[in-house]
Amino acid sequence: MDDHKGHDTVAAAVESTKKQKELGMTRQKYKLKIHAKEKDLLELKQAVDALKSSAQSAMENGEQIFNELIQFIERRRSKFRDLIRDQERAAESMLQTLEQEITELKQRDHELEMLLKSEDHVQVLQNCHSFSSGLPDPPFTIATLSDFGKVNDAISALKKKLEDVFKGEWLRIYQAARSMKILHCTVPKIRSEFLHHSCPLQLNPLTAHKDLSLSKGNREVAVRSRVQSCPDHPERFDYWCQLSTK
Repeated sequence: MDDHKGHDTVAAAVESTKKQKELGMTRQKYKLKIHAKEKDLLELKQAVDALKSSAQSAMENGEQIFNELIQFIERRRSKFRDLIRDQERAAESMLQTLEQEITELKQRDHELEMLLKSEDHVQVLQNCHSFSSGLPDPPFTIATLSDFGKVNDAISALKKKLEDVFKGEWLRIYQAARSMKILHCTVPKIRSEFLHHSCPLQLNPLTAHKDLSLSKGNREVAVRSRVQSCPDHPERFDYWCQLSTK
């Protein structure tokens, strides 16, 4: 009986040593991933700081101009503020997510370190399976950020052109502000990945010029054969014969 117990102990020790070597390799992957995440975090912090600084500058400039046009632009100013704050909140949210990921990885790394130092072979065998799952995930890509200069330019043009031109320029302001994003994405490579990120085209009838007619679920557009009246809408194009998507 003692010989049998001794044989089991030796077998467990051999198996434990083998698993510890595998865990050591896994820990190296954790180390590399932590290093990559910390590098991403530093870059993201710099990107967020630049975005917030530019957003603050754009906010101050926008406030000054909007105050001069206060009666007509009051509702648009509120939307302008929301656009800027949305980008800041999105950036802060990504920052918090990355910090949480790094905290969790460090905790797992600490658990691995304890397991590697453990002399309890049974404990090693019981817990090593929790580290067997693969670590690689899509790379964290931080897009190059530009400032809010285009927004400021659009607002300055809006001041000069006043009410009639405002209807056409507002859409450009909206799109410029919405383009200020920090992206975390992977580039699709195969057809199924492209299809996963695709969406059906939807035209916005509220922005269509009065000479345009939409059909087939707002997916096709044609020039009207005869002029028809359209209800007024602040985002409807009234100079260029065009429209936007939803």
